[in-house]
Amino acid sequence: MANQHCAASEPGILRGDLKRLECLGAIQPSRRHVEAWAVWFGTSPGSPTMVLLEFSVSPLGKGESVSQYVARSLEIIDASGLDYRLHAMGTIVEGELDQVLDVMRRCVEAMAADCDRVSCSAKLDFRRGHSGRLESKVASVQRKVGRSLKTNEG
Repeated sequence: MANQHCAASEPGILRGDLKRLECLGAIQPSRRHVEAWAVWFGTSPGSPTMVLLEFSVSPLGKGESVSQYVARSLEIIDASGLDYRLHAMGTIVEGELDQVLDVMRRCVEAMAADCDRVSCSAKLDFRRGHSGRLESKVASVQRKVGRSLKTNEG
C-alpha cells in the first residue's frame, strides 16, 4: 500500500530517495502514482511519457513449470494493443507510463486470482522524446557490431 506521506504534489519528493519508490505502488498504480512518476522523470502530468517496461510475473508455490500462468499474462499484454516482445525471462512492453504500469498491474492481479503468492520483477527505461525503441535499440547495437545478432525476431 502507498505511504500516506508520499504525495506527487510535493516537488522533488522522489528525487534521490529510493526508499520513497515504494510509495508508487507499482502493483496498483493510481493517477496520483503516475503523476509522481512524471515528477520523478521531470515531465508534466498528462503529457505522454514513452517507456520500455521489462517485467516478469511468477506464481510462487505452483511447481517448476509456470507457463500456463505466463500464457495468462501474455493474453492481457496482447489485448492491451501495446507493442511488446516476449523473451525467455520476461516481457518488454512499450507505451506511455500509465499504460505499461496498468498492464503490469492487471497481470499481477490475474495471477493473484488463484495464487496466494506472486513475485514480480520490473525494470523501467525512460527516454524523453523517443518511441519505437523495441526495434531501434537492437538495430543500433547491430550496426555497431556490423552484423545481425540473435534476437527473438530472427
